[in-house]
Amino acid sequence: GDPVLADDIIEGDFTVQAGLSGVYTIGTKYTGNANNFTTIEKATDALFLKGLSGNVTFEFTDDSYDIYSPGLDQPAWDLSSAILGLGYDANADVYRTITFKPSAEKGASRGTVTINLHAQNGKGITFGQSSTNMNPFAIINASIEPDKKGAYVNNGGYITFDGGAQKSLKFNIISNEPNHASVFYLGRGSHHITIKNCLIENGTEGTITKTALPRVTYNAADGFIFQSDVVTSVDGITGYSAGVVNRASISNSSIEKAWGVPAMTNHHNVIEGNEIKNFGYGVVSLGIGANLNSSNLFVKFYNTNNVIKNNIINRVYGAGVFVGFEDNTDVAYNKIYKINGGNTGYGVLAGLESYNSLFGYNNTNLHIYGNQISEVKGTKEAVGIKVLQSQLKLANSDGTAFTNPSGEEGIDVYSNAIWDVRTANNLTSKGGIYVTTERLNATTPDMPKVNNYYIDKATVANNTVIIDDDNIDNSGTISGIAIQNTKNLTLANNAIAVLDTKSSGPGGCSAVFYQGLKPTADVLTMNNNAYYTVNGTAVVRYIQLDNNSTIVELGYPTEYTTLDQWRLWTGQDMTSNIGYNFVND
Repeated sequence: GDPVLADDIIEGDFTVQAGLSGVYTIGTKYTGNANNFTTIEKATDALFLKGLSGNVTFEFTDDSYDIYSPGLDQPAWDLSSAILGLGYDANADVYRTITFKPSAEKGASRGTVTINLHAQNGKGITFGQSSTNMNPFAIINASIEPDKKGAYVNNGGYITFDGGAQKSLKFNIISNEPNHASVFYLGRGSHHITIKNCLIENGTEGTITKTALPRVTYNAADGFIFQSDVVTSVDGITGYSAGVVNRASISNSSIEKAWGVPAMTNHHNVIEGNEIKNFGYGVVSLGIGANLNSSNLFVKFYNTNNVIKNNIINRVYGAGVFVGFEDNTDVAYNKIYKINGGNTGYGVLAGLESYNSLFGYNNTNLHIYGNQISEVKGTKEAVGIKVLQSQLKLANSDGTAFTNPSGEEGIDVYSNAIWDVRTANNLTSKGGIYVTTERLNATTPDMPKVNNYYIDKATVANNTVIIDDDNIDNSGTISGIAIQNTKNLTLANNAIAVLDTKSSGPGGCSAVFYQGLKPTADVLTMNNNAYYTVNGTAVVRYIQLDNNSTIVELGYPTEYTTLDQWRLWTGQDMTSNIGYNFVND
């Protein structure tokens, strides 16, 4: 207590320990050295206890590590919530970073360090905002005045896991949750997190086929409601697995609301140069979609400026990459193959249909380029790159409506190479690239859910698509590139070869499937494409719509089997060519 009550002063001595700064090792090789931590847990404890006074690098020196969740519903390794000194320090005007990498000796060869993540909730390493980090030294667990505690829910970002040029770090998730597994989980508010040059694998075989992505909904009474990664409903228990998850959400914690914790999107995260296999998805990035501003009106609230590039993704069940509610995100130069889909299989899937009251997903200013995609299979639909825009509509409290996308959407799909897309049975639709709005339901692919919504400003250019003959007589649609409900579309400089002729369905078999407005100059620019088709396959399958998506002219599958027919009717493709077999070039 205060020895002199009259002066309100307590005197004493204390020692301030310096934060971590410099290079440290993790493992048993250098036990006893001052800058060594024998386990990952001890290194993490020091981070939360001491914080940072400078940039910190941790080097792994051992062959293998095992790290376990500290409790039920906990990740194996929790790097969420505040680490003092991490990120941007406004007072000192500096950025402080944390990097995990192999030691020089271990970095000389591939996969020399294995980190086994034993996760009760299926999440291996977590980042972002949190008020439930169980580390006893995390500042969020310290005795702090409630009005100051909210700031420590946020994480400073600027954390990097780098396996090096030889990809020396191998991460293996061992999940105790049968419906979810993820090695890296970038939770709400994660930013400036980099995962690069790592081997990312799934050691929980039962989760490999899990592909049910979580969604969000809203009602005035409860606000935004985000599904958990594992959902229990009348349909049963569903979940998904992914090598890397980048998922934003808004906390419904009354404690965090009382602390004034802000809702934050996920931004400036980089997933680069990794090899990912044996998951439902390679990489999943999910934004929020909308939020309420200070006037209690809905505003766009998307993940921004994320990068997924130069990864090798294979042996996944649903899609190599999924993105939803992303803005200005790049999906680039990935090599994606062996998509052994169930009902559906995709190299890249951007967007998802809605379900009952749950929102679908869409994206804006999305750039998908330079990817190589092959060996994609599904029983209902198999597509190299699918862009599905599910328009979000919400009623504002002032009687106005929030709609997104609204205006130019900036969807770019260019310089990709797609081949060996396979049907799993005679009902499968398959294609190289598919750009569409949400459909009314699965049985009416020709009918959009929102009749007057047309994707505004998309570019599909400089792609190479080869649709091979899989020797299945198919009733699904087969197309090199399929387009539905777009305007202000550029479809140019693509090389499309369709070697499959076996489709008896109404969509037919064609190099390009186009269902939309009459292709006037403000609707479609289609030129400089190179087509190669065989045995009377159509160059274009054309279904004309009016502004409300009513079919004006259904046409028929073999209506435009020559390029001249298409040119004469529409004036499009005047500088395109057909007939040269570029497949073996």
